Amino acid sequence: MTTVVEKYLQIANLAKDPANTEVVIDGILTFFGLDYIDLNMGIERLYTMKKIDYKFRSVMYKAEDLGAIMAWFKEAAGVTDEEIAAAEAKNKEYIEGCLMLAKQYLGMGHAISGKTYLELAAAKGSKEAKAQLKDMEYAEDMYMLGEQYLGMGHCICSKTYFELAAAKGCPKAAQKLKDMEYAEDMYMLGEQYLGMGHAISGKTYMELAAAKGCPKAAQKLKDMEYAKDMYMLGEQYLAMGHKICSKTYFELAAAKGCPKAATKLAEY
Repeated sequence: MTTVVEKYLQIANLAKDPANTEVVIDGILTFFGLDYIDLNMGIERLYTMKKIDYKFRSVMYKAEDLGAIMAWFKEAAGVTDEEIAAAEAKNKEYIEGCLMLAKQYLGMGHAISGKTYLELAAAKGSKEAKAQLKDMEYAEDMYMLGEQYLGMGHCICSKTYFELAAAKGCPKAAQKLKDMEYAEDMYMLGEQYLGMGHAISGKTYMELAAAKGCPKAAQKLKDMEYAKDMYMLGEQYLAMGHKICSKTYFELAAAKGCPKAATKLAEY
């Protein structure tokens, strides 16, 4: 259960930012059990309850002097400096514990657990936790864009987004970059072996690259399968004495990089 001092600190933390003025006043009204949609009605109720005088009612209506409003609220809530200091120390200890656990879980790759502890710390007013949560949200957005562009076959764009995500500590993006680097190496080896006429080795490296999401390797495997089918048809038609048809199929196979088909065409 939240104590009076803890409720005061929650509102006091919000009051550090002038942009939160309306939220602070709403929090004060709620503290006194005044849940009004219209803040002016709540302030008027405070006046009729004799919680504030007519002069301070004007201060709250204007909502320009948060310092004065919080000083009044501190006195009205009945909290002492000693109680505030003790609560702040307890709050600091709690935040440090959450940040430590968040760091441990994130370091182990447990993003959900790590994020949970950061949210707990942020809820207690930790600026560090809030900044990390923003970074995580940004990293997740960049990672999703990377996946989308990779799915469309745009490797350079996707890699850029993965790098942006990894720079903000996204472990999935860091792993994706490693996979992409490995896939590129396998693809290059595949191209080298195919260039030397070693179809089986070339295909093996292409399969390794495709398994890591390389769209070029996946397309190459499709081309190789297509070329193999065309070559087999060419052989069948040649065996039946249909040279024109067989040549057409060999040309289709050769166009997809089939060395056997290229050799066959040289014999025509």
